[in-house]
Amino acid sequence: MKTVFITFILLVFINEIRCECTSYDDVRLQLQWLPQSQFIGYYAAQELGYFEDECIHATVFSGGAGLDSGEWVMKDVAQFGVGWIQSPLNQNSMGNELVVVAQYFHLSATYGVSFNNIKTLEDLRGKTVATWDSIDGEVLAGLKKSGLEKDVDYDRISLPFTVTYLLNGNADMIMAMTYNEYAQILETINPETNELYNPDDFTIFDWNEVGSGLLQDNLFTTRELIESDPDLVTRFVKAASRGWLYCRDSGEDCVAQYLYNGGDDHQRWQMNEVNKLIWGDWEFGEMVHEDLVNSIEILEEFLDLDTNGTDPYTFAYRIYDNSFIIESKEQILEEYPGSDFTIIPEFLDYRWCLASESCSGESSAYLCRTIERLKLDFLSTEMLILAVIYAIMALIIVLTLIFLAINRDHPHMQANTPEMLYVILVGLLVGLSSIIFWGGSPTDVKCHLRVWAPSLAFALVFAPLIAKTWRLYKIFDVSTFGGENVIVTVSEVSAVSSVIILVQIIILSMWSAVGQFKPDITVTDDQEYESCNAMNDVSFAMAIEIFYGSLLLIGGCYLGYALRKIPKMFNETKYIAATIYNMTVWGGITLAISFVLSSQLTLSATVFLIGLIISIALSWALLFLPKIIWVITGKESDVTFNSKHSSSLIISSKRKRGTVGNSTTEETSSDYDKPPVNKSEESGKVTSSSSISDI
Repeated sequence: MKTVFITFILLVFINEIRCECTSYDDVRLQLQWLPQSQFIGYYAAQELGYFEDECIHATVFSGGAGLDSGEWVMKDVAQFGVGWIQSPLNQNSMGNELVVVAQYFHLSATYGVSFNNIKTLEDLRGKTVATWDSIDGEVLAGLKKSGLEKDVDYDRISLPFTVTYLLNGNADMIMAMTYNEYAQILETINPETNELYNPDDFTIFDWNEVGSGLLQDNLFTTRELIESDPDLVTRFVKAASRGWLYCRDSGEDCVAQYLYNGGDDHQRWQMNEVNKLIWGDWEFGEMVHEDLVNSIEILEEFLDLDTNGTDPYTFAYRIYDNSFIIESKEQILEEYPGSDFTIIPEFLDYRWCLASESCSGESSAYLCRTIERLKLDFLSTEMLILAVIYAIMALIIVLTLIFLAINRDHPHMQANTPEMLYVILVGLLVGLSSIIFWGGSPTDVKCHLRVWAPSLAFALVFAPLIAKTWRLYKIFDVSTFGGENVIVTVSEVSAVSSVIILVQIIILSMWSAVGQFKPDITVTDDQEYESCNAMNDVSFAMAIEIFYGSLLLIGGCYLGYALRKIPKMFNETKYIAATIYNMTVWGGITLAISFVLSSQLTLSATVFLIGLIISIALSWALLFLPKIIWVITGKESDVTFNSKHSSSLIISSKRKRGTVGNSTTEETSSDYDKPPVNKSEESGKVTSSSSISDI
């Protein structure tokens, strides 16, 4: 008994996992136009095997100009057809019963497009309107709502399948599909600007908003098939609905994998626009009776639809049957857990960009995206907090500049070379300005300043620190303690600092000139955002910048390390060294984290700006806070200056050997406890048997 039970369970399991189809129904689907993303759900269902899952061998036939898919279904060339609502309505008016079993497009995809000199529909009075024959009811109805009668208030001409009638001035308004002709317009170069046309160049009339929009793509079949094989109809609708469901969640993959023309950028645009027509605040695939009645009334008035004396409201009931789409959705939800027909996808805000010249020598358009939500928004919480912190820090630095100017002649300030302190404070302010160039939409100027501001700030702060530390290193270098005094003037320190800054400016100028930084759209796996990118290869310039910055950091760290044991009177040196280490550590950490998070604009920029403000705040605290405290508390200076020669720092050769690196000193600690000693007015030199506080 146990064996029989196990065998039964296994047979049930095997039966469940294997294909249950014992035979397949051959079904033909007739589209109304050529293969494109307008019909991608059907192609995806075919390629992904969704029709086979329902025991259907489906063949999809493309359409073309002049083809009426409804007519082909009535002739039994195909069992199902896809077309605008006119097709089943016209067939029913002739007594042929076509029934809509899924209304996938819930909105009209037709625009009226004019140049922006036309502001309203009333402005078309006395103008020329180009429309497609036999399917322009919504245009004519929309114009009539605005008080314009065809051939009375405007001239109506036939529109070929091209947008040149508008661009060349043959018509003042043309019909255009949101997913096709409108994109073609935006893919075209404006001869007056040699740039692509911009949406702002045009006025768009959306017939859905005007109130004259017609229902468009739906899936229909004959009433005969519905009555003879309703199960087949349900299975076909189910497979097609699964195709549309897949392309909602994987639109770009649908275009790339399941469209026979290779899925170019135009089809990507079309996929995005088609999804807008299918997914929204309505029941997926179900006909809305009132919308159908509105379409019937418009077609009766403008395209001679004959309802055979039946009122539109009653006539509409003959045209559709929602039971099949409802049943198919219920089965999908039951059989495929995780399916959800209520999700509205995040539609992408595409735009067209002009590519550089192709191999053929011609410029071409490519699809990019404008995503406002992924600008670095100053109104976001984290950016507002950072902006306040940056503003406070900037105010502190400005007040420090004022304090330094007022107390410039104080011995402690003179001992620290005020000129260099000014440069450092300006560098900190330049660093703080970086936040301005990261907010909002990038421009050409912003893109260049994003590169310049942090790099130049680094040089302006680092150059004086290197120069000041170099001065101490030169003074305490044991090889100089041979007999003559060592004199390092402010002009020498300024020269060293200027050279460091000048080299940085040259590198940045080269980087900027070669890169030609421009606003761009950066694409990642799951998002796109406005960014700045170089138009040319800047790897060489970047390598030079990285090498130069690393050289300065390594040199600064070495000098700070080499001077770690100099006399304690030179306590400024430890602050300089700490600042150098601070900039090295925080700079490295910030750049590394920002690089890792580069695909996440807000997070990456926030990390960069936080690291920058920490580095600036610590640098200010290490370099200027002690000086401010010294001046305010009235602490005595460690050095006496001769006013005539305060631009030179002199150390007597008579003093005993100091310490640099691993070199040892011979003086006793008591030597450093002595106050500054000799002032010789005749020689104009300041000498000390101990040491003189720097910088």
